[in-house]
Amino acid sequence: MARDTAPDWVAGERRDLASMLAGLTPEQWDAPSLCAGWRTREVIAHITMPYRLSTPRILLKMVKARGKFNRMSDAQAREDARTLTAGALLRTLEENVAHPWTPPGGGFEGHCPTT
Repeated sequence: MARDTAPDWVAGERRDLASMLAGLTPEQWDAPSLCAGWRTREVIAHITMPYRLSTPRILLKMVKARGKFNRMSDAQAREDARTLTAGALLRTLEENVAHPWTPPGGGFEGHCPTT
């Protein structure tokens, strides 16, 4: 049965993440993350991608990436981190804390993609 909102614990985690991100300095947004080659801003661009991109747009990008999700998501995260401000990324997260989307195949756990 499909849900129209995320479970309370997921929304709570997203709210906590948004609160922590709101206190970051510009240098912290540009600091390396545990995902190789990504700064904080690429990570947040990646996790907010499903709120900003439609399914048809993601599928088109998947075709361009020859079906390789990690290649597509890496390129998209880098593009979004380059074109969106930290404030815009943060607002996207804040506006979607209760969004019901879950990562395909990974549930709520997810992972750091590699190219």
